[in-house]
Amino acid sequence: MKRILKSLLVFVTLASIFGFYSHRNTYAEEADPMFSLTVAKSSVNVGDTVEVKATQLRELTADSENFTLVVPTGMKLDQTALKQNGQAASFQSHQESDKLILTVTGQTAKSFTIPLVAETAGTFSMSVLSADQLVTSNVVQTTAIAAPVESSSSSASDTQTDSTSSSAISESSSTASSNAEQTESSSSADVVSESSSSETSAESSSSSAEKKESAASSESKKTISGRSLTTASIALDQSNNIVQLSYLYYYNQSTGQPISGSIKDSDKEAIKVTYKVVKQSGNGPEAPNSNVEQSFGTINTSGGGKSDKFSYMIPAKNLPTYSSSIVGSVYRLVVTFTDPAKNIRNANFRIVYIAGELTLTAPSNISFGTDLDAAATGKKVYMPKAVTGNALAVKDTRTIPSGVIMNGWSVTATLSKQMTSTTSGGVLTNSLHYINDGTDYTLGTAAAPVKSLAKAEPNTTTNISGAWDSKNGLAFEPTAGQPVAGESYAGAVTWTLQDTPGN
Repeated sequence: MKRILKSLLVFVTLASIFGFYSHRNTYAEEADPMFSLTVAKSSVNVGDTVEVKATQLRELTADSENFTLVVPTGMKLDQTALKQNGQAASFQSHQESDKLILTVTGQTAKSFTIPLVAETAGTFSMSVLSADQLVTSNVVQTTAIAAPVESSSSSASDTQTDSTSSSAISESSSTASSNAEQTESSSSADVVSESSSSETSAESSSSSAEKKESAASSESKKTISGRSLTTASIALDQSNNIVQLSYLYYYNQSTGQPISGSIKDSDKEAIKVTYKVVKQSGNGPEAPNSNVEQSFGTINTSGGGKSDKFSYMIPAKNLPTYSSSIVGSVYRLVVTFTDPAKNIRNANFRIVYIAGELTLTAPSNISFGTDLDAAATGKKVYMPKAVTGNALAVKDTRTIPSGVIMNGWSVTATLSKQMTSTTSGGVLTNSLHYINDGTDYTLGTAAAPVKSLAKAEPNTTTNISGAWDSKNGLAFEPTAGQPVAGESYAGAVTWTLQDTPGN
């Protein structure tokens, strides 16, 4: 007699992200979260420490409470530093498999740090779970780089303004599971998505840096024996390539313009990074501090050809204010890199004020059917059989001015939390997958491709879940022998919409 898994539920909360490195408000399951998480660096090298700072947002409901930080695969805890931090901030912790159990009391400091070490390359998501395995913090991400990025004048990497949906997953095996949306009473598996916000401001995108040497560059090479920025390789995520300008889209709800990338320098030196904005065309006003060089800061390169990542944000106050009258206006943005010998490299962009939005919606319910067998042997793959509520879809209402490059977009999926029993703590490791054109991706911290367009199609809606079949879609693939009949499981998946270049 087979034991039936009655329901698999995925709760999705959409959160808008305006700017590549903007704060991700993806408090997935609790309206009153306990912690706000931040990371000191959005990108590190493999082997570096990643410090996750947790700031308590409200008072405890008991003398002490336990919380869980799931350590992503590819990262490990720095036990020595963790012990020191725990003593200094008055919290206790112990590790259980991939989970760090934190015991917080009224004596615990309002802010404390969890030290992790990146062991492999990838993008890692982290959040804090409550004792009942609900997400009780925002989701933060950091990227570990394994090797220098080979990019000179024509390398490619994505920059985006992204919309994310953090999906909490629950599954029960022999008893019905219920939530605020519905109660399951038959043997079924459902993915439930509660959409709270679906606005996306697709800011800028593209890859590689357009570089220009100053007239003084060759002269400087002679006098400093090659120790100059002209030997460095600079790549900006927002650039397309050296033969055409990169267009950055600025939207009604944009909160600034991100600039990120990497520099690979043979010398260890301080590189000054500045920018200036000048109106080029349209009815918009002149830019604040028009044509005045403003500072981003300094990049201290590691030298030896090592790749150093950087990220900056031009605040909205330093850009013309969005209004209906400014739509279609174009502003020139020049980002300048200057070394101590006064050698420079310039990257040139056009900021275009765009009408409309690029938005992501998600289903309220995705059913995997009624034949989930907890006692099944061999590999079982369950694909969605019914989708209710909103489709997983990208809606493009933008108006792109004539002559402006049409950036594409992509949707990816990452796992924020493994399927974990809400009663025993058992984990259904690697049970959530995404199958894209027949290629099976196990959902983890690395982004799994869901759908992409090399060139956007404004005034259209792309229904992604409407095309799900045996070769495309979210999949539930439990390992034989892992599910336990009668237990409920919960996890979290994040969907991300990115405005990317049409390379």
